[in-house]
Amino acid sequence: MKVVQTYIGAAVRCAPPGNKPTIEEFTNCHPYLVREFQSLEHAVVYVALGGIAYHSLKKVLRESEGLPKFRFPKFAHGLKVHLPNEKMILCSYHPSQQNTFTGRLTRPMFLKVFREAKGCADRH
Repeated sequence: MKVVQTYIGAAVRCAPPGNKPTIEEFTNCHPYLVREFQSLEHAVVYVALGGIAYHSLKKVLRESEGLPKFRFPKFAHGLKVHLPNEKMILCSYHPSQQNTFTGRLTRPMFLKVFREAKGCADRH
């Protein structure tokens, strides 16, 4: 599958010890994520790779898209969140070795999320 017009962001820009970012690291990196997000004015589909990404994306959307009271559902793989601004969030487990080696996230599961994202973007 070819992926075009795509941007991948990160909620934390460092590789913390134990791969467990601290609240301070999220706080320090958040302004960068907001600025990057604001440059994506034509984005219609957001893919959150993992619960951390989903949480960070919700925070940015509440601040940047005027959605402070929108009730986001709990993270789950394959979750589709239709936003009031006609945009969408699709969620996937993070493609870490922990998830892929254990089979929690398989290649077909991962590709299905991106096929869905492409379909949503094409229909928009």
